Amino acid sequence: MKNKNINRIGRFRISLVLIEKAEYDNLVSVMKNFIVIRCEAMFASRELEYTAISHLFEEKEPNAIAPEYNIEISYGKKNKVISVEAKIKSM
Repeated sequence: MKNKNINRIGRFRISLVLIEKAEYDNLVSVMKNFIVIRCEAMFASRELEYTAISHLFEEKEPNAIAPEYNIEISYGKKNKVISVEAKIKSM
């Protein structure tokens, strides 16, 4: 059976500062939403650029370029992640 999310491919960036300062459990809460198929360290901007499959991304045509998303994280009590959303980055 084909994965129903296989055409939900997108790109996003995460600051290395966020990764260095984040609690491990919060990183797991965010990253569990993505199947990373490519990750590139961007030295100049101190970011990691990911290409991933996610149920949070819109479905795209099979040969279309993966859009870039802003990942929005909401925190609750004790600074714990309560929701993760992906919104296509406006150009």
